[in-house]
Amino acid sequence: MRFAPLALALFACFTGSLLGAARAQQESAHCSEEIFNVSQEMHQKYSLNLSRPEVVLTSDSANPFPGSYERIFSMITQYNSDSQYVRRVTFNAENFMNSTGIQLRLAKRVMEACPSTSKVRFGFANSSYSIDYYRMPSGQIREGIQINCSRDGGNTVLQWGYYYSCS
Repeated sequence: MRFAPLALALFACFTGSLLGAARAQQESAHCSEEIFNVSQEMHQKYSLNLSRPEVVLTSDSANPFPGSYERIFSMITQYNSDSQYVRRVTFNAENFMNSTGIQLRLAKRVMEACPSTSKVRFGFANSSYSIDYYRMPSGQIREGIQINCSRDGGNTVLQWGYYYSCS
């Protein structure tokens, strides 16, 4: 039984690190269903290859909704493949990233179904290429305004609704 304290300590550390994720997962069934529906629509209607949607606690100090979450929808792309399928999926992802009207509609659906979500991000997996959508204090949901990193080095804290694009 000398391993019992170690096992208990590991269990406590593991469950403690999951508390934030667990809180986000305790969203309403309507929220979970809408996240699933948006993912399915992105996959089926727009032929995108997606990672599992992520949820993270928003760490932006300008966030007017403390304790809220960011939902991340990442598309898997691969530019160095000769596969026709992979090239088509990557082309579809590029088209989707140029379709801010579609993204805004999907972001609104997520934020309306998930009141604790203040930001939705669509982007390429393992890349800084993304577009963010924000819930504003007025209740409006809008596309974020990109600021180029080279403009001031990306070191300035931005107001809510602005984000750095460093690609």
